[in-house]
Amino acid sequence: MKSHLRKFGHIPAPKSYFDAAITYMSNRHPHCVFIVVSNDMPWAKNSLKSAQHTVMFAPDKLSPEVSLTMLTMMDHLIISVGTFSWWSAYLSNATDVVYFNGTPEPLSFYDVAFRAEDYYLPHWVGLS
Repeated sequence: MKSHLRKFGHIPAPKSYFDAAITYMSNRHPHCVFIVVSNDMPWAKNSLKSAQHTVMFAPDKLSPEVSLTMLTMMDHLIISVGTFSWWSAYLSNATDVVYFNGTPEPLSFYDVAFRAEDYYLPHWVGLS
């Protein structure tokens, strides 16, 4: 995550969040396949590979337009922090959306200005 975003209180979603989100989705949808789209594919490939779940990684050179389109077509989404993943969930018809609820940093600029109920849709599930 860019350092200028951190100074305003954005906290990147840790690996533990993705592990919890994958477990949550796997319990709800036992035969699901996870497709990972990321702007940091080396981290994703190192952190999100799993022996218990089917995880596929989008090509490294996938354009943002194609990535967004693909994500909006998913039935279920695990999103990280940031507007790209938020828009993918917002524009989709996904029945399950999991988001990282460990942001913003308490008492930061973002925390003072942020209202979760204005940002996340009611049926989305927050995990940390």
